[in-house]
Amino acid sequence: MIFLDNAAGAWPKAPGVGEAMAACLERAAPNIARGGYALAYDTAEAVTDIRCRLADFFGVADPRRVIFTPGCTWGLNMALSGLIKPGDHVRLIGPPHNAVARPLRRLGAVEGGGGTVIVTHGSNVSGAVYDIPRSDAFTIVDAAQTAGVLPIAFDDSGADAMALPGHKGLMGPQGIGLLLLSPRMAEALEPVVLGGTGSYSDSADMPPVLPDRFEPGTLNLPGIMGLGAALDYIQPRFEDIQARAQAQTAAMKALFSSIPGVAVVGEPALPVLSLNFQNIDNALAAQRLEEEYGIQTRCGLQCAPAAHKALGTFPRGTVRLSAGYATTDEELEQAARAVREIAL
Repeated sequence: MIFLDNAAGAWPKAPGVGEAMAACLERAAPNIARGGYALAYDTAEAVTDIRCRLADFFGVADPRRVIFTPGCTWGLNMALSGLIKPGDHVRLIGPPHNAVARPLRRLGAVEGGGGTVIVTHGSNVSGAVYDIPRSDAFTIVDAAQTAGVLPIAFDDSGADAMALPGHKGLMGPQGIGLLLLSPRMAEALEPVVLGGTGSYSDSADMPPVLPDRFEPGTLNLPGIMGLGAALDYIQPRFEDIQARAQAQTAAMKALFSSIPGVAVVGEPALPVLSLNFQNIDNALAAQRLEEEYGIQTRCGLQCAPAAHKALGTFPRGTVRLSAGYATTDEELEQAARAVREIAL
């Protein structure tokens, strides 16, 4: 099997992720901030330690502004729905994923004319990277494809909110993500999910303090422990991970751009490459890649119809190949040979 769908979720996960999650479940995972006993205190301390290490990795001065979420989509919904009101204007940089487009549609936001800036940091279709502008307006960033792949110094980036997943470039488990907040966003943002936090229980309102204000209910403790283990693996290797991603991007462009009967869509700056087959249906091409060559890809619109409309591949979509840190040069070469054979 050659796994080339890392843009949807990294595989394999970083060493130690599964073990950390299993240990959390097997040794008890108490609901922190609720229990007044040693195990709950020890677990809360472990969560705080992981939060602090994530803050250091992503350049957030105050770890309390690192919010654990159920994933990137949740984080984007929290930022968009907690800030934007019906009729507000937004400015889009980069074609939005449905995790942005659908909330904006429901909110009745109006594109153009300034207002909140929303940046697709990396396209999951073309692999393009979009700069984060410096603006007086609030800036929300979708870092689904760049977190763990490109260096991010949040406090110096110009972003006010950045949502990211744990299961892609960070090589952690599904079901855990982060929402990074600037000080001014932390003050302006309204919580959209309300519930118990174990703090300020006498109040009918959400706590005024971070991170409690944006972390209602029970945290995904196994997911947090798994993400912590992934960070243990990634942080000392991050320069190598960056260099590897750059080399893979260059190799993929070189290998696939010259294949007759296949068009490379866009100009990737990430190891995310979309192919448009000219002589065979894309869905059939993806099916043959798996059945005949053991190559797993992602075919269709990749939950990003706006990107495909901009690239001229809507509604047909593309066959997307996305490499990860564990993808070898030999696997990319095998994939190129298979694409060449299918495209004839």
